[in-house]
Amino acid sequence: MASADAAWRAALRRISIADLAWGVDEDYGPTARAGIRTWLTGPGGDDGAPHDG
Repeated sequence: MASADAAWRAALRRISIADLAWGVDEDYGPTARAGIRTWLTGPGGDDGAPHDG
């Protein structure tokens, strides 16, 4: 089990944020990232305001 976990983590280290963004465009179309940006910066997202915690 430990070797499977190590292999999984090694595979994840080879994936960049840019790879994920490209995959979103390929899988969901060019407007998907705009929707994700809106979702992330909406209520509860990163709006630049200080957060407790």
